[in-house]
Amino acid sequence: MAYYGYNRHQLSHRDRVSLRYGGLDEDIRRIFFQLSADDRRSLFCQYENEFGRSKRQYAERTYKKWRNGEVRMSGGVSERLLDFLPPLLPAKTKYDLIETLWTRLQNRETITIRVRPDTGYQKALDLVAATVQEKLKTTIPDAVRSRLSWLSGNDAYAAEQLIKMVLVNRGDIMQREAAIQIRDLFNRFERDNDLGISGSKQIVIGGTTIVITMRPTPFYRRMFAMEKNNSNPQSRALVTHKSTSVPAIQNPNNLLEESIKHLSPEQQSDLMDRAANEALRLQVKEAESRIDISISQAKMDQATDTARDLNKDPMCRYRIETEHEGTRLAVQQGCLAQVLLLIVSPLSLMALGLWL
Repeated sequence: MAYYGYNRHQLSHRDRVSLRYGGLDEDIRRIFFQLSADDRRSLFCQYENEFGRSKRQYAERTYKKWRNGEVRMSGGVSERLLDFLPPLLPAKTKYDLIETLWTRLQNRETITIRVRPDTGYQKALDLVAATVQEKLKTTIPDAVRSRLSWLSGNDAYAAEQLIKMVLVNRGDIMQREAAIQIRDLFNRFERDNDLGISGSKQIVIGGTTIVITMRPTPFYRRMFAMEKNNSNPQSRALVTHKSTSVPAIQNPNNLLEESIKHLSPEQQSDLMDRAANEALRLQVKEAESRIDISISQAKMDQATDTARDLNKDPMCRYRIETEHEGTRLAVQQGCLAQVLLLIVSPLSLMALGLWL
């Protein structure tokens, strides 16, 4: 019974450690078990200098059992590794750990916004921009920094700033892509208003998923708008958006600003290498975004063209769906709805538009 109580206490301690650091202890243990024999011996020597000979002997004696899963590493050892191991790791691995920790500290949520062509689409784009700004407010809590001293170093601070600058650039790419695709959907609603079109765009930023759902303007509102637009034909122009495309990042220094001033030459070199890699990844993301836009537009063209062909048969009922990388379009129609539109009274027609 005494052994069971001890084990249960250690499990709860380890769970608390994992919760406190966003599961980073699992990443540290994985890195620890992947060290070469020479690196592990060097680590144990420094581990002894930091925590004493008895703790080193215990760690060496239990290492294989930890790695094989025969013994579950305690929360105390996990927390010591969290503070001790990262400063000894290569700069790239350390940066990855900081990025992982920062990302896992993000709030997890899903935001759904419903928009229509007659209400405009700017509020959807504003939501994307506001979400990016909200994510930039995320900081590693002081309580975590106080326990993991390596997070308070200048190199860790610079890495965190780089992570945020990369997020800003990724957010710009996502916002531009969303602007083009939402505009395209709205223009389809305006141009093909006789088709039952609906669509959605999903964007993932940090831990937040934004789902933008789009439906055509109800029939009764289109009728009222038609009367108003007849007196002002220019007001029926399709939705447009002036692109504010950010040029591809050519100079990694643009990502670092003031964050590298207090680093050693070696640390500056390591972070600049990382910034160069991030800049390259952003350029790849920009190119992928353009390809995704082209593919989704081609799929939507195919769906609406097919719907128009099917509409030639007045008795045809159908539903066509297409999707690519978070952009979805659905077109549906039925002969019953077409017949009803011909025979209902104006009052019933307004009710039908409200229902749709």
